[in-house]
Amino acid sequence: MKKLTEKQRRHFIRKSSLKYKPSRKMTKAIVGEVVEIKLPENFSLGMNFDNTVAVINQIRTIVLLKNGRVFIDFSDVSHIGISAAIVFVAELHRCKNLKPGRGFLSVNGNYPGDPEVYRVLYNLNFYRLLGVPEIGSPPKLVDGSEIMLMTQSFVQIDPERINTFKEIFTLPFEHLTDIAKRRMQGALIEAMANSFEHAFQDSTTYPRFGRRAWLSGYINHDKREMLMIIFDHGIGIPKSLPPRIIERLRPLLSLAVRPSDSQVIYAATQLGRTSTEQSGRGKGFKTMRKFVDACSDAELRVISDKGRFRYDGNDEFIDEDGVQSVGGTVILLRVRHEESELKAVQ
Repeated sequence: MKKLTEKQRRHFIRKSSLKYKPSRKMTKAIVGEVVEIKLPENFSLGMNFDNTVAVINQIRTIVLLKNGRVFIDFSDVSHIGISAAIVFVAELHRCKNLKPGRGFLSVNGNYPGDPEVYRVLYNLNFYRLLGVPEIGSPPKLVDGSEIMLMTQSFVQIDPERINTFKEIFTLPFEHLTDIAKRRMQGALIEAMANSFEHAFQDSTTYPRFGRRAWLSGYINHDKREMLMIIFDHGIGIPKSLPPRIIERLRPLLSLAVRPSDSQVIYAATQLGRTSTEQSGRGKGFKTMRKFVDACSDAELRVISDKGRFRYDGNDEFIDEDGVQSVGGTVILLRVRHEESELKAVQ
């Protein structure tokens, strides 16, 4: 992120010392203790996965399972990843709607002291989605060419919504030929539709707020780059594959025992069939992989349950499983391409 001047930073910190205060009506019937949860300095699924997921799951357990209340402290946060921010807003939105509290807030907190962290949350529509007052627009950067897209949630993929999203994410790529642009749009559609193919076929540990997925990202015209992130509260890829498919994965992974979540995600991007033996989720990942191969600089990241996998067109990275589950599936597709054509891919 770009740095601010010291004057801008001091001005922002004075504002951010405020806490969100509910009205007298909201606080009238407060009961029970509030659990204060301090977010880690690096709130990121990429660089601090276990600590970030642990905090999110702590909030889930207290509010959704124990009917408790939490106060979220942003004081120490100096970096927030976009993926983590989207999962976080989805979680707080679920808590707010499923456990609104009777005369009190189930989730409350303070504002970040770091202006760059506030900028990410502000531009991702974090505060408006949660119905929390903003403390003013973040300081603007004169040389900033990155446009962050407001986070949206949706419960179904309809043609009109697909057309809107794919038009937005292909704005930096007006230089592409029609054929190349259609290939890019096809990869975006697969990523969006993937969340509804298999995510909600079974129950989960925490109650759901409908069959809901979340989407955000950014576009950068100067760099001819886009980033799209989708998150759903579903059962996760590892749990969506039945035992017979897991058995098919063992030769692919050269394993004698059940594969880890990360290994299952990797294998799912290789398979062309889904748990129903029909084209769908597996086909979607293969389409996205081929599109990554066709670009000059692109990557596909998948986080599901405890597993993490990344593919950049040259290498595949299968991480060790995390300690706890992310509580769904995150799909990240980043593309930077300056040529008018895409590379031919078999």
